[in-house]
Amino acid sequence: MSAPHLQPDPDSFRALARKGNLVPVVAELTADYETPLSAFQKLHDGRCGFLLESAELTQHSGRYSLLGSSPRMIFTARGREIEIEERGRTRAFTTDSDPLDELKKLMRPYRPVESHPIPVFHGGAVGYLAYDMVRFFEPTLAPPPKDDLGLPDMVFMITDTVVIFDHRTRRMMLVANVHTDEHENLDAAYDWARAQISLLIQKLSQPLAVKPLQTIAPISNDSLPPPAGNTTREEYEGMVVKMKEYIRAGD
Repeated sequence: MSAPHLQPDPDSFRALARKGNLVPVVAELTADYETPLSAFQKLHDGRCGFLLESAELTQHSGRYSLLGSSPRMIFTARGREIEIEERGRTRAFTTDSDPLDELKKLMRPYRPVESHPIPVFHGGAVGYLAYDMVRFFEPTLAPPPKDDLGLPDMVFMITDTVVIFDHRTRRMMLVANVHTDEHENLDAAYDWARAQISLLIQKLSQPLAVKPLQTIAPISNDSLPPPAGNTTREEYEGMVVKMKEYIRAGD
């Protein structure tokens, strides 16, 4: 396969790098024989990754699919306990503030520049906020119930590359977000972007290794514990009454 055409070109890249320290470099390819799911299976390395679908108000299905894998950074919060994994190194600490403030601190050094029209999101922190994070927005809420799942309250990842499918034009954009401060010079930074996009193309060009279907063994009712409620009927009805009061109050 010939070398991909990159946007911006090296001269334009140098000019853009004077405006910020995070410059996207893009290659466009046809996507006639690739789907977001097959691409994700080829690119995903088994760690954190994402496959997002956009939706426009006038359409039932989204125009864009966005996927990323191999994050450079993973930000995890359990309450105020923070863990940041970055390029094989992990640091943990307890914050006195909102965990989202700690994520903002990590994002603050990035100064992205707009180089050419990339239609949708093409880089940044992707993740989720669990329901119990609401207590950082509504501190008057009661403490959360016992955590019996052990799941994080918040996980966000930052990837260096993003693949964007445009289902209307049947094309995909391979985006390498260049952190110019991390390279010896701008030529080296541009070469890094070219190498990242070439690696994406190499992975996408490989045949998809389809895993065999896994059969699901039937579950006997005898192997399941009997259902049990965690409140009495009176407690539950009282909670419903209280909820209606909150709704009427506009909460």
